[in-house]
This record gives sequence, structure tokens and C-alpha cells, in this order.
Amino acid sequence: MDFGKAMAYIMNVPYVSIPTIASHDGIASPYVSHILQLDLNKYGVGKVQRSPIAIIADTSIILEAPRRYLLAGIGELVGKLIAVKDWELAVRVKGEEFSEYAAALARDSALIVLRNRDRLKVHSEEGVRIVVKALLGCGVAMAIAGSSRPCSGSEHLFSHAIDLLARERGFRPALHGEQVALGAIMMAYLHGMKWRRIKSFLQSLNIPVTAKELGLDRDVIIDALTMAHNVRPDRFTILGAGLTRKAAENLIEITGIA
Repeated sequence: MDFGKAMAYIMNVPYVSIPTIASHDGIASPYVSHILQLDLNKYGVGKVQRSPIAIIADTSIILEAPRRYLLAGIGELVGKLIAVKDWELAVRVKGEEFSEYAAALARDSALIVLRNRDRLKVHSEEGVRIVVKALLGCGVAMAIAGSSRPCSGSEHLFSHAIDLLARERGFRPALHGEQVALGAIMMAYLHGMKWRRIKSFLQSLNIPVTAKELGLDRDVIIDALTMAHNVRPDRFTILGAGLTRKAAENLIEITGIA
């Protein structure tokens, strides 16, 4: 989907978004993933910004995909709670511009899944519809904000850092939404939020909440936490100027991540 979006941007043509899985918020977003954008930058391609002219999401098809993808989409949505908190922090500390409407839309997208936990415990078309609608809301929030700010904060920087380490060290990362969910737990702790509630919600849906469950080494989590703030230096988050290795170790022990 990101590749098609990038090609539509480069060729300056419209495109239709037709997702077959609901594991991420790129369905309606004008932007591609940060890692792909970094690759495109190497070839002189500027920031991709192209919204679809239409979205066709057949929930009966998406339902047939492995449940793991839907759960990753839920993890992606939970991360919006952190992204909005980080954005509000950046407004206070850095004086960033803020869109109340975009922030509310992103936050509400997370609340949709939090409030429908019982429905989401069953792998049904109803559950798929709930997740897809929430993901669509995230894409609209980013379009309104003019950036991915309302939907991508420190939890996403953590996930991107894991992906970069995977390229460097040759291991297979987990799904993006799974890594975001893991990051959301830790970043919620740093924000002073009720991180245990977030963790409990994820556990209730069998979404991985430890590095071991995702097949990731403890050192990878620590290294990702210490380098995450440098993934996007322009994006201020709760990570500030970065975590020390000792702080990262304490964080994963307190939250039970590794």
C-alpha cells in the first residue's frame, strides 16, 4: 500500500486504497511509513503526501486474514493515546502548532477499540469493522493536521528504531502495530499515565506485551529505547534528548517488557 501511495505521488496520479488487512493506519493516511520515506529520500523523492480518492475496505476479505494482523491494528490504535500526549507535550515545551480536532479524532480512534474490548475478543466481521473505522479516523486526523503528528509519537519512534536495528543486525522485526503496542506501554509509564490499564487491555486480547512474545532480544529493546529519539530529531516526545541505557533497563523491568 505504501509503495502504491509513493508511486501515485511520484507520478502525480490519483489512487484508490484497497486494504486486505487492518494492521496499520496507512489505509487513509496521506503519508508512507517513516522507514520507506527515508529510503525514498535517498533517491531525491520528497515527503510523500497523497490521500486516496476512495477507500474500498471489504470487511469480509479482511476477516479472512490471520487474526494477528487485526490485533496489530488494535496495537497501532492504542498507540494514538501516546502520540496525542507527546503532541500536547511538544506544544507546551516547544510551542508546536496544535490541531484540537485532529488530536481529538486520533484519541477517539483509540477509545473506540478500548470501549469495544468484548466485541474485539471474538474474531468477527463486526470486530473488523470497528478496527477499520478507527484506522480510517487516524488517516483523516493526519490529513487534517498536515503531518503524522496526531498518530505517531514516541511509541512509533521506538518501533522505527527496532526496524532500523533489524536492518543493521539482520533479524526479523515484529509487526509494526505489535511493536507500537509494546512501546505504548513503556511510553505511558514515562508520561505518568495508567500504563497498567493499557497493558491489561492488550493482554485481554492476546496482544504481545513482552519482548519474548515478539521474539525480540532484551538488548534490542534497550538499544531501540536509547536511539529512538534520534529517529526523527524534529519530533519532540516524552523521550526528550534520549534515555540512558540505565534508564532504559529500569523502564523495561518496571513495565515487565523484558
